[in-house]
Amino acid sequence: MILLDTNQIMISNLFGIKGKGFDSNSVTIDDIRHAVLKGFLYYNNRFKADYGKIVLCYDSGNYWRTKQFPHYKANRKKKQSIDSVNWHKIYDFFKTVREEIRDNFKVITMHVETVEADDIISVLIEEYHNRGVGPRQDKTLIVSSDKDFQQLQRIEGVYQYSPNVKDFVICENPAEFLVDHIIRGDSSDGIPNILSDDDVLVDENKKQTIMSPKRFNTIIEEVKTRKITNEDSKFRRNWLRNKSLIDLECIPKDKKKLIIKEYDKSLSHFHMNTPNPMEYLISNRLGELIK
Repeated sequence: MILLDTNQIMISNLFGIKGKGFDSNSVTIDDIRHAVLKGFLYYNNRFKADYGKIVLCYDSGNYWRTKQFPHYKANRKKKQSIDSVNWHKIYDFFKTVREEIRDNFKVITMHVETVEADDIISVLIEEYHNRGVGPRQDKTLIVSSDKDFQQLQRIEGVYQYSPNVKDFVICENPAEFLVDHIIRGDSSDGIPNILSDDDVLVDENKKQTIMSPKRFNTIIEEVKTRKITNEDSKFRRNWLRNKSLIDLECIPKDKKKLIIKEYDKSLSHFHMNTPNPMEYLISNRLGELIK
């Protein structure tokens, strides 16, 4: 499979079309159609021969991680609330185009309430990559610039291509990467390092506790000896906090079931659907994409 982190690709392509700091009032649904379709068609044409069918994986709202950790991506939401871009308008267009692509192209589309594209991609790899369960996959490609996916390279035959650097992402030691990521947190997602309070990245009066090499090595030793999960470890609480948010093996079982159910539904639609992409492109005056 080729698993596209579709929201990320769409936003990147939209900035490419409109430029940074664009006026959202000037954005039309045709801009969104180009932003999504350019990515979908490009990666399909480039990688289909080696990796098989393409799956568009979309983020949803009301992330389950936010209910577990209220500060999850809080800074990103705050930035969007004061941003000049009308993101509600953009995402309304995006929803319409998602449905158009599902009905007019031979492609599997995945959108599940409360989960992110990261969850969808991880679960599809876990369930269908080289397992002999469902449609067996020997090679799977993740198309995303998100560093979190490096942890999935622990699975043989899973690769990642980054649209940002236009090259494959190679992680020599996915297990070490994951441990490091859990310890240091992810400020872009509002996740502090494990030395810091939950709200340190949203409270302007607080700063993260510095992760010195000595502290880092102490934590690493606890991880290696598994002492970090003991109740007397002073790192335990925040280690478990970060692990539950970052480690893709910690996706709740009920969310996994929703994703698998949606994949089966989407796969059925994929086999039954008789699309007419040319008619769609012509009727929407997308002449640049016809070739």
